[in-house]
Amino acid sequence: MRTLKRPIYETKDDLRGEGLICSTWADSLGLAVNKLPMSYELDFLLTNKTTHEAVALLEYKRRHFPVDRFPTVMLSLKKVMRGCELSSASGLPSMFLVQFDDGIGSCCFTKFSKRPGWIEYGGRTTRTRDAGDIEPVVMIPLTEFDFWG
Repeated sequence: MRTLKRPIYETKDDLRGEGLICSTWADSLGLAVNKLPMSYELDFLLTNKTTHEAVALLEYKRRHFPVDRFPTVMLSLKKVMRGCELSSASGLPSMFLVQFDDGIGSCCFTKFSKRPGWIEYGGRTTRTRDAGDIEPVVMIPLTEFDFWG
């Protein structure tokens, strides 16, 4: 059975912005970002700038509100599952970088992926674009994030 592909909602400006933010963040850690093909379902592979050795996988999201608006950050369970699968296969951690209006936070989502009570059914409920916007999601407490900048 063949599944229908969802439309791609990212614009060229979105991709340019994500690349700039992720590169700036990674550069501060001595890392480089390498855009992954869509088939990987995560955004970037982080590598050591000197040795070019892979050090982590990275998913990026932009949230258009201040960091303290909600006590948690929502991420698709599918993204967490894929990140955990890639981490298991590669031995690399899967990181989540989220840009808010007033800050940037990062966490390693492979470390909390099996904690009970963090999965809800929700997603983009106020401005739903299609049926795929409502799905199982992981609610990550802000306390799991390290903030930068």
